[in-house]
Amino acid sequence: MVSNSSKNMGPGFDAARAYDEALSAYRAGEVKEASRLCRQILRMQPEEANTLNLLGSVSQQLGKPHDAIDLVNRALAIAPNNEFFLNNLGLIFHMQNKLEAANRAFASALDKSPNFSEALNNQAALLLDMGEPEEAASLLEKALAIRPEFPAAISNLGKSQADIGRVEEAITYYDRAIELAPNIISTAYGRLCLLPYSPSHSNTDIFNQAVSYWSLQPTTSEPPFPNTRNSKRPLRVGYVSADLNEHPVARFLEPVIKRHDGSAFKIYLYSCSEETDGLTDRLHALSHRWRDCAQMSDQRLKETISADKIDILIDLSGHTVGNRLAVFKERAAPLQVTWLGFCTTTGLPNMDYIIADMFVLPPDEDAYFSEQVIRLPDSYLCFDPPNLPLKPVAMITKQSGCVTFGCLNNVQKLNRYVIEVWSKLLSVLPTAKLLIKDHRLSQPAILNRIITDFTQLGINTDRLILMKQTDNRAQHLAAYSQVDIALDPFPFGGGTTTIEALWMGVPVITLKGTRWAGRLGESFLTTIGLPDFVATSEDEYISIAKNLANDPVRLQSLKSTLRTILLSSPLCDPDRFTRHLEGVYRDIWTQWCHLQGTTT
Repeated sequence: MVSNSSKNMGPGFDAARAYDEALSAYRAGEVKEASRLCRQILRMQPEEANTLNLLGSVSQQLGKPHDAIDLVNRALAIAPNNEFFLNNLGLIFHMQNKLEAANRAFASALDKSPNFSEALNNQAALLLDMGEPEEAASLLEKALAIRPEFPAAISNLGKSQADIGRVEEAITYYDRAIELAPNIISTAYGRLCLLPYSPSHSNTDIFNQAVSYWSLQPTTSEPPFPNTRNSKRPLRVGYVSADLNEHPVARFLEPVIKRHDGSAFKIYLYSCSEETDGLTDRLHALSHRWRDCAQMSDQRLKETISADKIDILIDLSGHTVGNRLAVFKERAAPLQVTWLGFCTTTGLPNMDYIIADMFVLPPDEDAYFSEQVIRLPDSYLCFDPPNLPLKPVAMITKQSGCVTFGCLNNVQKLNRYVIEVWSKLLSVLPTAKLLIKDHRLSQPAILNRIITDFTQLGINTDRLILMKQTDNRAQHLAAYSQVDIALDPFPFGGGTTTIEALWMGVPVITLKGTRWAGRLGESFLTTIGLPDFVATSEDEYISIAKNLANDPVRLQSLKSTLRTILLSSPLCDPDRFTRHLEGVYRDIWTQWCHLQGTTT
């Protein structure tokens, strides 16, 4: 947040007007012009604190994080009690993922001005990113008591409810925020990301929200691309992601990058996160070029991609945290494709294709996607088993009906409808138990929601096994040793969790949904040859789970053979998968060359 106040700073120069022009340029997204005007003022008055503060915000947008912090600190050296400057410092630290420093800055701003609603909201947004939704909600309620129609605070209150898992309540808050301020992009984005989790919203709702989200933002004209129009030459393929670390996206990507034909495809990886680990290092080593982009502005990233002369640019995020869809909006490459990161349309006119399969996105649902749909012949992703010394575990007990069901998904997916169905299942199997594991269960609000929902439906806590954070992936997967049968949530089913359960020898029961997010289990189970575990109704879901629980012989046979079934299927054939994916890249490039009027 920048202060609007300014004053004349020298004879013959209208600094106030220059500052107002700089502020207007900044708010209009014209950051280079804003920078020029700020520097013009500072040449006349180097100690003008408002301008230093504004230039700090501008520098952050220009991808100069160190300059940004230095400039705001210079403003604070002149006006140490200025709550606006402290708030702005907190925002910049937050954008740079320096969360503790941001928290201190917001706390200082509120110490100077306890009823500063903007700082209350900004600190709450920070706490949400730090995984503290209850504390965030408390600050937001205080901000709204001061300023009842504060759209950003209402939107963040929606996010706090979403993080706790109260999806429908969260959407209600987002709707209220949009009613007050229809043009706030972050609110529309928050609602869009949440809709796939909601049982009460349709594919039409999701599509309309995605398309309208981009209608709030101006689009520039598409630039011409000088890429050589030769359909047979080696192609430069760029992958853009904030998840090139120990994250499911990177795990699915690694086997593909390993097997790309280096003579036909030059791979550029654009990493938009500062979180690095061993998987980051492996991907770095496998790429033709690696770009660290976390601190790049959208404009600078687009210029970098353009300078790299990328032919096909792949978005691996969709509408998830850290995405750079704004770069795709302005078209940074001749062809732009979204794959792997999310399960809805991007809604972007400039996103040419989305990669799917026949299960997650059947042909009669193409109308819900703004992209042209490409369907791979098997699943739309490939699983590379972890190199961990873990073996499938036999049944916990061989007594009929005495099983432990389990779910290791994000508990945000466990809506009231899911818990109602699972409670019915536990009611017909009175000796069965249910294990739920998610690191978010360490948050009291989330833990209490889960317990309350089950107890209200007649399931006592002694039938629930609630597991929290484990230290590493091996310990996480080892939790499947306590699970006989995995239950897939709905309408947003498991992706990585479903495949990992199968790898650990645990059969998964899934309910075929009405959207991509609800058909992941169908895609995986059908691809490995186990369509019998795909239910088409709530009653069938319960029946499949009950029958398997009451058949210990079949269950034990499955647990001893599932890993072999999985590993011998196309879902775990990275060579086959990569050849199919490269065929797609070559086909769409050839088509583009033809459309440009030149091919060789």
